[in-house]
Amino acid sequence: NGLAKVFMLELDDLPRQSFKVLMQRFQKINRVWDGLDLRCFDMQQTDIRRRNFELIVQHARLTSKVTRAQGESEWWVARAAELSQQLEELYISRVKNPNAPPGGGNVNEGISIEYNGPGLIPHSFSTSDSERMFLMHLLASTGGQGSANYHADPAATLSQEEVLSTVALEWYLQWHRGQRVQNLLARLKWLSRVPDITVAFQRFQTCIMEELDCERAAIWVLDHVRGGMWTRAKARARLDEQGEVLRMPLPAQDSDRTGLGFVRCAFLDKSFIEVVDAQKDPRLNPESEEAHRTWSVLVAPIMGGMTVGPGGRVVRDDKEVHLVLQATNKKSAGRFDSADHFILFCIGMAFAEVMAACEKMSSAKMMADRKDSLLRSAERVLTSCRRPIDILNLMTDAMHTLFPNTTEVVLHLVGPDQTHLMSSDGFSKRVELKPSHGFRGLVGRVAQSRIAVSISNPHKSTPHDIHNTVEKASYDPKVDLVVHKKHLKRDYALHTYPVIAEGGAVAVCQFLCQVEGGARFGDDGSFNMFNKEHLELMNQLLNYFQPFLMRFYPKICGARTQARWKAVLAGTRLGLLKLVQQTES
Repeated sequence: NGLAKVFMLELDDLPRQSFKVLMQRFQKINRVWDGLDLRCFDMQQTDIRRRNFELIVQHARLTSKVTRAQGESEWWVARAAELSQQLEELYISRVKNPNAPPGGGNVNEGISIEYNGPGLIPHSFSTSDSERMFLMHLLASTGGQGSANYHADPAATLSQEEVLSTVALEWYLQWHRGQRVQNLLARLKWLSRVPDITVAFQRFQTCIMEELDCERAAIWVLDHVRGGMWTRAKARARLDEQGEVLRMPLPAQDSDRTGLGFVRCAFLDKSFIEVVDAQKDPRLNPESEEAHRTWSVLVAPIMGGMTVGPGGRVVRDDKEVHLVLQATNKKSAGRFDSADHFILFCIGMAFAEVMAACEKMSSAKMMADRKDSLLRSAERVLTSCRRPIDILNLMTDAMHTLFPNTTEVVLHLVGPDQTHLMSSDGFSKRVELKPSHGFRGLVGRVAQSRIAVSISNPHKSTPHDIHNTVEKASYDPKVDLVVHKKHLKRDYALHTYPVIAEGGAVAVCQFLCQVEGGARFGDDGSFNMFNKEHLELMNQLLNYFQPFLMRFYPKICGARTQARWKAVLAGTRLGLLKLVQQTES
């Protein structure tokens, strides 16, 4: 204040007046600032924030309760509609089945089984009488509290003793099923720990015979690609024996069921089949070896199984039947009961998962072994390939190691106007080149298109081609590989693969692979054109041999490459010339 007074004495009147007003305002602000309690202000602000957070939490809690209340209201609306329908059936439209037997039945007789759809778990009651089935539906829908409503109904025909016997029989059925399911669950650890699909067949067939108390069991695997089904007959000597592989073709959808067999009928109808006396059933296949020793049969189709698709991927198909399980000759009773239906279905679903896991594990292990073999083959090629005969020997050994089902391997060199087959008599160390006089057969087609081709059964007149039937027309037995006369009854796949260098094909590798007859459908040791990992292995292997082909046969392979580049350059010059002419015009 003292400095301000001294400063005001030095100023004129007008500046002195303005400075005085500013000082008064500053003193007023200073007094207001001294009167504020900042600590109280901070506490009030913290309290406001806390209350705001509590309101946010309460809002979230109320929102959750509203959402839950909405869900409960929807459930109660659906429940009310269900109860309304049951009341309508109870008091308005309850009609007895005139074809139903008059009695109640027992566990093994008069069973009425219902299914929610093809291939789904069966739900059953221990009676086929319409009145007793209505009682069980009422008790199941009301949580066991509907017996009083049933007795209050004047239209009820069952006495208290009959109601009690029906409920007791149903309780025994459910208890019996629960005990069997418990036994099956105890076996799952033993069933799931299998090294391969062969052991899985033996264990699951043994499980079916013990759980269903039957004499024989079979598990049929559907192979929709090859149009058949196969199974492994249970070995009678020891459990670890593989057993015999049995096959039969898939029937047409419009096939006559007479004499077709219960397994194929279940595949076509996509439903359970239960037969008490098989000798009187027209669907029994009389050509079966054990047809004369068959009386009671239970067949269960399994849909929506896991399979290994192209590239080793596990896929699920819910529209097709993948497995058909068959239990034959019930020992303890004259027929299979509803619990047997349920247990057989559960065993089938478990086997579908185990089978897919076994196939995927086997494919992964085989692919890992192939990669190790490829590295060893690369080392041998780089260190041992000194002559043209070494190319043929090393190529054959590598193909047999990577794909064990390979039976024969040949190489064709690609020249400017024809292909040349590399051949050796096996005694001399020289390689002879046999010209094909043009680009003929599958070899010539692949040499020109640089696209791999696969066909199946080139030695048969009506083969089932892997790719399509267009490549079949290009097959020429004078140029392409031919199946030996001793193996004409077997199935083979002929693969033709190009060796690419500098954008063109310098050679073509052609090899035959024997196709197994459907005893497995994962990686069976053969080359698969639709498997990306197989294609990568082939490309890498052929790239190891490509420099040696160019080195040993520069006039043929090099001439092909030079001719291609000359054509490219000629086309480029022609295009530039046309462009210049168009520009000048």
